[in-house]
Amino acid sequence: IQRRDARGVTAAARPLESTTGGRVSFSSRRTPRRHAPRPPRVSPMDASLSDTPSAFEKLDGIADRPTPASVEFDLLPFDSACVPWTAHMRWVFNRLESALGPFVPVPMDADVCTNFGKNNGKPRVESWVYRSQYARRIRFTYVDQGEEKQIFNAVVYPEPSSGGDEKSGKNKTHNGDCPLLGVDLLCLAKGKNILVGIDLQPLSQDSTYLERYGLTCSGNGVTDDLAAIRDAFGDLNAVTPSKRFYQDARFFSQSMLFARPDPKAMATHAAQQALAAAGVECVPETFADDVCVAEGPGCGTQVVEERTLAAVKAYCEFFLEKLDVANEVRRGEKEEEDALVANVTAGPDFGAESAFGDEGNEGNEGAAGAEKPKPKSEERDARILSPLETAEAHDAHDAWQKQRDPAIALFENWFGKVWAERMVDEVLFPTGLAVRELEARGLLGLGKGNAVEK
Repeated sequence: IQRRDARGVTAAARPLESTTGGRVSFSSRRTPRRHAPRPPRVSPMDASLSDTPSAFEKLDGIADRPTPASVEFDLLPFDSACVPWTAHMRWVFNRLESALGPFVPVPMDADVCTNFGKNNGKPRVESWVYRSQYARRIRFTYVDQGEEKQIFNAVVYPEPSSGGDEKSGKNKTHNGDCPLLGVDLLCLAKGKNILVGIDLQPLSQDSTYLERYGLTCSGNGVTDDLAAIRDAFGDLNAVTPSKRFYQDARFFSQSMLFARPDPKAMATHAAQQALAAAGVECVPETFADDVCVAEGPGCGTQVVEERTLAAVKAYCEFFLEKLDVANEVRRGEKEEEDALVANVTAGPDFGAESAFGDEGNEGNEGAAGAEKPKPKSEERDARILSPLETAEAHDAHDAWQKQRDPAIALFENWFGKVWAERMVDEVLFPTGLAVRELEARGLLGLGKGNAVEK
């Protein structure tokens, strides 16, 4: 609870770090900063990821614009009930660039990627779009409206063409039909309404596809890998999504983490756990009320930040595991292992004319001519959706979101209909872009996948 005074640091795009060797300090500045932004300080948590140079720093002409990891926003008061998501955006960018980079910025008009409102520069909207060998589109959008609203949204679209033999998966660089990674974090109404949505968004509801990527829920008490991760964050107050937005949930998995965190309840729970760990058995009846007396309106927001960041990390790592980038060495080792197992289980091959003759082989091709089962690595590597089917699913996802995303109405209210439409068409959900990109590269002719129903 005493770490609550670190809010002044976490509100900026810098992770927590101790500057005194004891309690974490924070800036006493409470007004918007007018001086040039300082480079972000790096905590030990991010040290291993911060060495990757950002794409903007590598390219001439746009080097002045910071990345999602280095951009700074005005500090929130240390006792604010509003939760900032800048630490989450920083971690996601650094982790993805480390795993999928180098990132190449996708050109956008300056007035679309950045916009400021008329109320002391609020609301402020910043967007970045990148591409890499393994992802055709990586988008970050952050909305800063001070203590009123803080919103972070990120979506990763895997590159549909996975290289090598698209049908068998041999020599591929990644799983091109992997689900999208979606992160949606919102703190609205001055902290009174906090929403968390994190998911691996499937491109098909076919059972084979869902099973391949660990997104099936049997309903008989056995959960898939992603559902197990979701269930580990029950303290975030996971709830059933609203039918108004999720009534046609074709692009959401049953293992999505959708939660409405209650900061005060989480602070109380954390304090109770601390007391139990310290051996305190008798807790006063007024304990829940006393927990938040010292912290004031911002009670529990530090806990929400930490737990939501942990959830984002868990889902991101699961996504990277399923995307399976840079796996050539592991795949080669797996194929050797599968071949060894196949040889051992198959027994000696005596050929069609063995010492035992052809007895028992009448009407078939014999041991030598029989088709051997595929190694497990080939079954794993064979894609379910073709590159074209994958690109079509990306475009269908964007078209679906375009009709339902509530942020579009916010942008229109803040900046007018013309700008909001440009934001949607050029940044958030470009119509038919994925298929056009495949066509431009001459990849539309790649064969069909194995999914029966998308």
